[in-house]
Amino acid sequence: MHVALCGPCDPRRLHDLLDGTAASALQMPDLGGTSVIELTRALVALGHRVTTLSIADERFVPTPLMLSGPRLEVLVLPQRVRAREYLGDLYARERGSLASALRDVSPDIVHAHWTYEYELGAQEAGLLHVTTARDAPMLVLRHERNAYRTMRLAVSLRARPGIRHLSTVSPHMAGVWRRQMAYRRPITVIPNIVPSDLGDAKRHPATHPVVLDVANTSRLKNVSTLIQAFSLVRGELPDAELRLVGEGLHHGSQLAGWTRRKGLDTEVAFVGSLGREELACEYSAAWLLAHASLEESFGNVLIEALGAGTPVLGGSRSGAVPYVLGGGAFGELVDVRSPKKLADAILNGLARGPQSPPHGVDAFLQQFSRATVARKYLHWYQEVLQGASPRG
Repeated sequence: MHVALCGPCDPRRLHDLLDGTAASALQMPDLGGTSVIELTRALVALGHRVTTLSIADERFVPTPLMLSGPRLEVLVLPQRVRAREYLGDLYARERGSLASALRDVSPDIVHAHWTYEYELGAQEAGLLHVTTARDAPMLVLRHERNAYRTMRLAVSLRARPGIRHLSTVSPHMAGVWRRQMAYRRPITVIPNIVPSDLGDAKRHPATHPVVLDVANTSRLKNVSTLIQAFSLVRGELPDAELRLVGEGLHHGSQLAGWTRRKGLDTEVAFVGSLGREELACEYSAAWLLAHASLEESFGNVLIEALGAGTPVLGGSRSGAVPYVLGGGAFGELVDVRSPKKLADAILNGLARGPQSPPHGVDAFLQQFSRATVARKYLHWYQEVLQGASPRG
């Protein structure tokens, strides 16, 4: 089968599947796209042909960039720099270039990831396509109230009527799309894949208690509550350390300044954004991942940590977190809105020492393996193809 995956994808993280050294030599910001990258790898490993299409800042990719290897092509298209331009016309130029490229590729099926510009491009191409909703735009806007998120919601509302075959990454997301986006067609639930690149490093826990969170500075991630909880933890464990990794979580950030002004910065390390190798080392050293997020459509950091052998805790009412953690079988669930309850859960986790994840977690993570998830997508593709009218 020839599948076109439409979504964020940094080709440098697929360099080993591409010819030559062009991908690894690219100079551009990290395009992300872990979910698309992992699915690309999984489909190629199962013997399918994959074309992955993405967009990137035109300052770094001024003209379309094509990279290829056995059974894989990666096409990166230019995107305008200013958000007011591409959001103002609902990505008209970007979706047009995506649509044209998709028609040239002519795959058996197109798989659009997220429900914004990539979905609009897939619709404009006029080819048979399926869609994965990896977030819920109204829910995101509720937690991040700004003009950018308002316009992103407008993009998704424009796309929604044309979505004929929808999957979500958790039952929670399926329910949210039914309630908030009034989506009435069938929804298939297929989870994310455990990123394999973070489990390669051997586990080397720190000699002192280290609590890790991988997040960002948005209110949704609730890092300020975690910082308050950690101050209570240090009252019991003075040698404990909190390490905060992710976009905006650097020493000079507003949150770091707030932490210092409140006198909560002792043994709190604002690490900031890291590459994948450095992130793997953080998981390896941590005694516990304490993910205080208020809402997750899935919760990639949870399965990243479990895949790396790091125990986890997450919010008992934080969207898909209870689903990912097996209802508490594979990580502790706690009220992350309460600094006291969060601190107690962290202390309980640290009291067990830098242990491995709970017994049986390997079988649980198998549900999120590349092969398992890819086969679910392939089954879904076949169902859609069999129900479609003959091409031509």
